[in-house]
Amino acid sequence: MDQQSPPLRERLKAVAAEAMLDAAERCMIRDGYEQTTMQQIAADAGCATGTFYLHFKSKEEILRAIFARKGVPMHAKVREAYEREQNPLQRIRAGMEAFLREINKEKACFKLFMDAIPVRHRHFGRLLDAQTLKDHDTLHDLELQALRQAQKLGQIREDLPAEIIQEFMQAVCVNLLEHLLNTDAQMSVDRQVEIFWGLIGNGIGAKEQTR
Repeated sequence: MDQQSPPLRERLKAVAAEAMLDAAERCMIRDGYEQTTMQQIAADAGCATGTFYLHFKSKEEILRAIFARKGVPMHAKVREAYEREQNPLQRIRAGMEAFLREINKEKACFKLFMDAIPVRHRHFGRLLDAQTLKDHDTLHDLELQALRQAQKLGQIREDLPAEIIQEFMQAVCVNLLEHLLNTDAQMSVDRQVEIFWGLIGNGIGAKEQTR
């Protein structure tokens, strides 16, 4: 039996919420997270501020919702990249490349996230929705598993625990990503991958040959 469609009221509410998120994204990218007000977003969305508050209670809630809808396709692409590769070292690189390609598709939006919620913030995880956290944890585990496999094959250095190597990789990515998102210089994604992997690959002692 076919599933029933959601009631019209629910569908209209979902459409309205998406339009409000579109308006919020435009305002926050244009004016910055701190400077943007709920009143500005409501005006841009073409609705009363009171109506807006029926959908979103705060700017933090709006930002979380925007990040969620950007994060779903990004996490999916990175996971697909991991699952395509059998070689652990290539899996790590493929995941990094997929991540960079997705970031470049929504560069202004991800810059907004990093400006509004620095990833080094000790409460960063609490500022994400449950699905985004679940997707993040899944990718974290896939990467850690690939690192351990790469160590067993002699593809990367073995003198440090895989967890420490992963922390190093994440720190490099955060710093390079901040530079990438805050520079006006145009750089191809291929060049970005070359730079990221050059630093990360050297740091983890990546070897082309397996033993």
